[in-house]
Amino acid sequence: MAQFGDVGLDRDEVVAALTDHRYVDAMRADIEQAHDYKIRGVPFFVFDGQLGVSGAADPTTFARALAEMTAGEGEAVGAVPSRPMSRLIDEAHIEPAVRALLGAIDTGDGGTEEQRAVLRAVVDGYWRRPELDLASLEALDPAATAAAIPDDAMRGRVRELMAALELCRHPLTAEQVAHVDEYAAAMGVDGDGLRLARDIVGETMAQVSVDFARNRNEARPEWSEPSLVAQYVTSLPAPDPALRDRLLAFWNLPEGTLGREYVEFYRRNGFELPGESVATPAFFVAHDMSHLIAGYGTTGPEEVALSAMILGMHDTHAHWVLMLASLGAYEVGVPTGTGFVEKEGVLAREGAAYLFAEALARGAACTGDFASMDHLAVADRPIAEIREEYGVPPRRV
Repeated sequence: MAQFGDVGLDRDEVVAALTDHRYVDAMRADIEQAHDYKIRGVPFFVFDGQLGVSGAADPTTFARALAEMTAGEGEAVGAVPSRPMSRLIDEAHIEPAVRALLGAIDTGDGGTEEQRAVLRAVVDGYWRRPELDLASLEALDPAATAAAIPDDAMRGRVRELMAALELCRHPLTAEQVAHVDEYAAAMGVDGDGLRLARDIVGETMAQVSVDFARNRNEARPEWSEPSLVAQYVTSLPAPDPALRDRLLAFWNLPEGTLGREYVEFYRRNGFELPGESVATPAFFVAHDMSHLIAGYGTTGPEEVALSAMILGMHDTHAHWVLMLASLGAYEVGVPTGTGFVEKEGVLAREGAAYLFAEALARGAACTGDFASMDHLAVADRPIAEIREEYGVPPRRV
């Protein structure tokens, strides 16, 4: 109380408000409005009562939201989530993007079998353009790519896909990295994925792991359970029985609820609950509850698929870094130090490329970002109900 004057508040008015509860009705009205808007976590931004954006979005997302609202395309926030998340590359630019990606993977061999398989899966499963024949399309060079894709946001997405595809070349070569860098330079874009590829060909894997961990740690708060970030965003110095017991209590919830299935998920896989395990509890709570809502298991291809689905739901820098973390761990074999077992070339496994592409499409079809919500606050709700609320499509792959 003694500090209120330092921030411009009148001490007596604050004490009176807390004593006579004068703002209780207004507070309850705010809570009801948030419920009507289907707000399950913060931050959540409302534009003129018309359009809602969930999560810590980047400037591009806000610009797109404002453009949609100005054009009369935004829906009332009371209906959110009610429609699929928009994709950065629109229908008119899909073919130029595919031609650019064909050029980027071609270092004289037309791209490796895995690179072409992943690109084919993205074209079929994410963009839903099976009529595009990769064998007959003419690849675009860097200058033609820049001319065909003038929008900065679209260029960013093409850059990210190029980075993902170059990581699918084994071994990754300096020639491949330099070739993709030519495209990035022509479009005037750069990013963590391209820097990761440069590090892989120019550094030891141990140094790559250190550099990548720095990027991952910067983004981790946005991947983490909102109510646990303040205390549990980093690894613990020792087990935390109170956190373990809090999570273990979800076992008493009815079958089919998010909390009950979360504990069962850990038991079924033989994992230690956060609090038993000291590894970044805030991340693993959000990550594994997202596993359950998405319906993906814990194999390498399904871990990559979950990250792809999260990126498809909400196209933010933090979600792209999460996607790179999965590709780094499971496609390149970069040590993560987070408990995951590193693998290499998982997208070359049978069906894995289409699983990846379908995950992007499933994320784009969702009507909200379930990975960023307050999962602990809805632990008592059935998973089926949460999936319906967020428009989660069923798996087909």
